[in-house]
Amino acid sequence: MSPSLASALSAETLESVGLELAIFFGTITVAVLIKLISFQSRCSHDFLHFWPACLTTCVSQTSKQSATKAQLLPDCTGKTDAHDVVTEGAVQSPAARILDSIIDRVLSKRSEEALVLYGELRARGQHLHITALLHASLRAKPSSFSALDIYGALVVSAIGGSQPQLVEDLFDDMSLAQVERPLGFYESTMKVLAGRKYYREALSVYDRLDSDGLKPSLTTLSCLISFASECGELERATGFFEQLAATSNPSIRAYMTILRVYSQKQEWTKSLKVFRSMVARSPSVDTVVLNIVLGTGVAAGQSEAAEALLHEMATTTEEFVDVISYNTILKGQSADKSLEILACMLERRVKPSGGTFNTVMNAVVMGSKLDGALKVLDQMQAVGIKPDKYTCTILMKGLSEKTTIQQLACVLQVFHIVLPQCSSELRVSLMKRLLKVARRSQLNTCPTFKHLLELSPEIARY
Repeated sequence: MSPSLASALSAETLESVGLELAIFFGTITVAVLIKLISFQSRCSHDFLHFWPACLTTCVSQTSKQSATKAQLLPDCTGKTDAHDVVTEGAVQSPAARILDSIIDRVLSKRSEEALVLYGELRARGQHLHITALLHASLRAKPSSFSALDIYGALVVSAIGGSQPQLVEDLFDDMSLAQVERPLGFYESTMKVLAGRKYYREALSVYDRLDSDGLKPSLTTLSCLISFASECGELERATGFFEQLAATSNPSIRAYMTILRVYSQKQEWTKSLKVFRSMVARSPSVDTVVLNIVLGTGVAAGQSEAAEALLHEMATTTEEFVDVISYNTILKGQSADKSLEILACMLERRVKPSGGTFNTVMNAVVMGSKLDGALKVLDQMQAVGIKPDKYTCTILMKGLSEKTTIQQLACVLQVFHIVLPQCSSELRVSLMKRLLKVARRSQLNTCPTFKHLLELSPEIARY
């Protein structure tokens, strides 16, 4: 083979190999770019899933950018980040570069960094020009990634980073930058704040919603009742409820919240009105609701009216009334009224609790009727309820100079039953009280009492 032919073949071979290598590296480059675009698209989807539904316009524009001959651009901190990609030959202002870095941090869920970068944009005095900067952005097109999307992501970042105070600043900036804030944006922000128990901040967002002339949805109104209640703003909670009730049938949750508010304010008349409205409009009324209303009546000094409501419900809707209903009404009643309510319970076959009997016994003892209290004790034991240390303490208060040896024996018997439940301090106190009464009434010289002491050596030591 001639030298010229060999040289030609070698050149042709090298050219062929070079072409194959170029095709190979070109294929690898395209594959890497496709993988990068796919990853960025997934990041955008995850971000949208995190923020509430009002920001559904946010899309992954980074996947639509040209990645041809891409080069790394240092971010505002002077560091180089693989997310800061720009097209060759593009020129950006420092503020636009910061905005691109914010978008990158948002898409990659680096929320704290996004907030820091926004702080730098603020320091440059460029934070009110986000809409204009979007037109210079290489990471997003303003037609599909708006200023509202950026602020929404920053709001979520602030709340998630336990910096709810920044929400006020971000809303101020949106207002100054004339970024429109739709109802959904406000309501979603309140929802996220409430989810972290930032109720006062959620109310502040509502104030902005209201000042913008927007009307909250019925669901939001119902939530606002709870927010105000949690913050102790009871008058405001009442206002929200009245606004809700005027336009719709409140949910059981809204009803329950406002009933607790009225209970705190001891507003019996309003509480009763709401309860009757619930009975008429809601099938979800139950014993818990009734007991809240009864408690409000007793706390407001309307025991007779509350008792009347109890008897009314026991007659018309028997399943609403339980032992707690009766125990609620028993608070603060006189001896005779307490005995009457106890008799009514037993007649209606509502089984009293130990607390029921103790409450009645205490009322009777306070009425200086130890014999009556001991009869209640008999009823208590007859239904299978054992006396406890509270029973013993109540009966001890009924002892006096007029106490008979038979009454003292009954109290002593209860004392023996509850002795293991008593602390050492209570045990000593009860023993001293028992002996003091016995000596004052000269029962300590009675043969029967001496016999009791023999049966109770622990007491005899005192």
